[in-house]
Amino acid sequence: MVSFDDATSSSTGFNDLDDIADMLDEAPGGMRRGVPELKIHIQGQKTILENFTKIVTEFKREPKHIKKYISTELGVQTKIKGDQLEIGSIIRDDTLRKTLEAYVEVYITCPKCGKPDTRFKSQSKKKVEVQCLACGNQYRQPGL
Repeated sequence: MVSFDDATSSSTGFNDLDDIADMLDEAPGGMRRGVPELKIHIQGQKTILENFTKIVTEFKREPKHIKKYISTELGVQTKIKGDQLEIGSIIRDDTLRKTLEAYVEVYITCPKCGKPDTRFKSQSKKKVEVQCLACGNQYRQPGL
């Protein structure tokens, strides 16, 4: 009889389930674990999201769209500066995380299959047409 440990290390080449989870995080096709770790700091009366470019890359969305969503949801001015997003107010990291999680739910996760493998087909101020690359579902979300 083969034990679970034997099956995960010898037959698959992985030492444990964390190796498999890490592999999925790096898999092409999108995010696998939601919002990445936020690297923020406070500078005067502003919040700086240091790894904004990394988040945008992982979300596979335009920086301006995510910036506008954060600005609208939090009611603050935002500005992209290099790889960072400058938020014109002091925002707690849990508040920013919840805002980005809401963005993922609305604009990235397919409501039919639940996978994050989506892309924008078209967008305007009134609507965003989204297509799921995993199941083919096409749907609309509100524009910004």
